[in-house]
Amino acid sequence: MIEKDIKRLQFTFSKGHIPNDNDFDALDSIIKYVNKEKQRELNNYHLFARMYVSQFKNVLIKSGGNYQLASKSILDIVQMNLNDQLDRLILEANQIYLEKDIKEKGVDSDFNISKYDKEKMKDKIIQLINNLIEDYGTNGSNE
Repeated sequence: MIEKDIKRLQFTFSKGHIPNDNDFDALDSIIKYVNKEKQRELNNYHLFARMYVSQFKNVLIKSGGNYQLASKSILDIVQMNLNDQLDRLILEANQIYLEKDIKEKGVDSDFNISKYDKEKMKDKIIQLINNLIEDYGTNGSNE
Protein backbone atom coordinates (compact mmCIF):
# COMPACT_ATOMS: atom_id res chain seq x y z
CA MET A 1 0.00 0.00 0.00
CA ILE A 2 2.80 2.42 0.87
CA GLU A 3 4.46 1.82 -2.50
CA LYS A 4 1.21 2.76 -4.24
CA ASP A 5 1.01 6.00 -2.25
CA ILE A 6 4.63 6.88 -3.06
CA LYS A 7 4.12 6.19 -6.77
CA ARG A 8 1.00 8.37 -6.74
CA LEU A 9 2.91 11.31 -5.27
CA GLN A 10 5.89 10.74 -7.56
CA PHE A 11 3.59 10.86 -10.58
CA THR A 12 1.80 14.00 -9.37
CA PHE A 13 5.02 15.89 -8.69
CA SER A 14 6.91 14.63 -11.74
CA LYS A 15 4.11 15.86 -14.02
CA GLY A 16 3.86 19.17 -12.21
CA HIS A 17 0.21 18.56 -11.30
CA ILE A 18 -1.48 20.34 -8.44
CA PRO A 19 -2.07 17.83 -5.61
CA ASN A 20 -5.69 16.76 -5.13
CA ASP A 21 -7.51 15.03 -2.25
CA ASN A 22 -6.17 11.61 -3.32
CA ASP A 23 -2.63 12.95 -3.18
CA PHE A 24 -3.20 14.36 0.30
CA ASP A 25 -4.65 10.99 1.38
CA ALA A 26 -1.54 9.28 -0.01
CA LEU A 27 0.69 11.70 1.89
CA ASP A 28 -1.30 11.12 5.08
CA SER A 29 -0.92 7.35 4.62
CA ILE A 30 2.85 7.72 4.18
CA ILE A 31 3.10 9.88 7.32
CA LYS A 32 1.11 7.30 9.33
CA TYR A 33 3.37 4.52 8.04
CA VAL A 34 6.54 6.42 8.99
CA ASN A 35 5.18 7.21 12.45
CA LYS A 36 4.19 3.56 12.97
CA GLU A 37 7.67 2.41 11.94
CA LYS A 38 9.32 4.94 14.25
CA GLN A 39 7.18 3.69 17.15
CA ARG A 40 8.02 0.07 16.30
CA GLU A 41 11.72 0.94 16.28
CA LEU A 42 11.41 2.71 19.63
CA ASN A 43 9.60 -0.31 21.06
CA ASN A 44 12.43 -2.54 19.84
CA TYR A 45 14.98 -0.32 21.57
CA HIS A 46 12.99 -0.49 24.80
CA LEU A 47 12.69 -4.26 24.51
CA PHE A 48 16.44 -4.57 23.93
CA ALA A 49 17.13 -2.33 26.93
CA ARG A 50 14.88 -4.39 29.21
CA MET A 51 16.49 -7.65 28.10
CA TYR A 52 19.96 -6.12 28.46
CA VAL A 53 19.24 -4.99 32.02
CA SER A 54 17.79 -8.38 32.91
CA GLN A 55 20.76 -10.28 31.49
CA PHE A 56 23.22 -7.87 33.14
CA LYS A 57 21.48 -8.34 36.50
CA ASN A 58 21.61 -12.15 36.14
CA VAL A 59 25.31 -12.16 35.27
CA LEU A 60 26.07 -9.66 38.03
CA ILE A 61 24.35 -11.89 40.60
CA LYS A 62 26.05 -15.07 39.30
CA SER A 63 29.46 -13.37 39.38
CA GLY A 64 29.02 -12.23 42.96
CA GLY A 65 28.78 -8.56 42.05
CA ASN A 66 31.72 -8.47 39.64
CA TYR A 67 30.74 -5.46 37.52
CA GLN A 68 33.63 -5.84 35.03
CA LEU A 69 32.84 -9.51 34.42
CA ALA A 70 29.14 -8.74 33.94
CA SER A 71 29.97 -5.92 31.49
CA LYS A 72 32.38 -8.14 29.53
CA SER A 73 29.85 -10.97 29.43
CA ILE A 74 27.15 -8.69 28.03
CA LEU A 75 29.59 -7.18 25.52
CA ASP A 76 30.55 -10.68 24.34
CA ILE A 77 26.88 -11.53 23.85
CA VAL A 78 25.98 -8.43 21.83
CA GLN A 79 29.06 -8.83 19.64
CA MET A 80 28.23 -12.45 18.81
CA ASN A 81 26.53 -13.21 15.51
CA LEU A 82 22.86 -14.15 15.98
CA ASN A 83 23.27 -17.40 14.00
CA ASP A 84 26.20 -18.36 16.22
CA GLN A 85 24.08 -17.68 19.30
CA LEU A 86 21.24 -19.80 17.91
CA ASP A 87 23.64 -22.64 17.05
CA ARG A 88 25.06 -22.47 20.58
CA LEU A 89 21.57 -22.52 22.11
CA ILE A 90 20.58 -25.55 20.05
CA LEU A 91 23.81 -27.36 20.93
CA GLU A 92 23.31 -26.65 24.63
CA ALA A 93 19.63 -27.66 24.50
CA ASN A 94 20.52 -30.96 22.85
CA GLN A 95 23.25 -31.48 25.44
CA ILE A 96 20.67 -31.02 28.21
CA TYR A 97 18.38 -33.57 26.52
CA LEU A 98 21.31 -35.98 26.13
CA GLU A 99 22.28 -35.68 29.81
CA LYS A 100 18.65 -36.22 30.79
CA ASP A 101 18.46 -39.36 28.61
CA ILE A 102 21.69 -40.70 30.14
CA LYS A 103 20.36 -40.15 33.68
CA GLU A 104 17.02 -41.78 32.86
CA LYS A 105 18.17 -44.64 30.60
CA GLY A 106 21.78 -45.20 31.58
CA VAL A 107 25.01 -44.86 29.63
CA ASP A 108 24.61 -48.14 27.73
CA SER A 109 21.16 -47.23 26.42
CA ASP A 110 20.44 -46.42 22.80
CA PHE A 111 19.55 -42.72 22.61
CA ASN A 112 19.53 -39.97 20.03
CA ILE A 113 22.31 -37.40 20.51
CA SER A 114 20.55 -34.70 18.52
CA LYS A 115 17.04 -34.50 19.91
CA TYR A 116 15.72 -31.88 17.48
CA ASP A 117 16.46 -30.88 13.92
CA LYS A 118 18.81 -27.90 14.03
CA GLU A 119 17.12 -25.87 11.27
CA LYS A 120 13.58 -26.49 12.57
CA MET A 121 14.63 -25.50 16.07
CA LYS A 122 16.41 -22.38 14.75
CA ASP A 123 13.31 -21.40 12.73
CA LYS A 124 11.11 -21.86 15.79
CA ILE A 125 13.40 -19.73 17.96
CA ILE A 126 13.49 -16.98 15.33
CA GLN A 127 9.69 -17.10 15.16
CA LEU A 128 9.52 -16.82 18.97
CA ILE A 129 11.81 -13.78 18.84
CA ASN A 130 9.68 -12.19 16.12
CA ASN A 131 6.51 -12.89 18.11
CA LEU A 132 8.07 -11.30 21.18
CA ILE A 133 8.93 -8.18 19.21
CA GLU A 134 5.51 -8.12 17.56
CA ASP A 135 3.65 -8.63 20.86
CA TYR A 136 5.78 -6.10 22.66
CA GLY A 137 5.19 -3.52 19.93
CA THR A 138 1.42 -3.87 20.06
CA ASN A 139 0.62 -4.95 23.62
CA GLY A 140 3.62 -4.11 25.77
CA SER A 141 4.52 -1.02 27.64
CA ASN A 142 7.35 0.96 26.14
CA GLU A 143 8.32 2.79 29.32
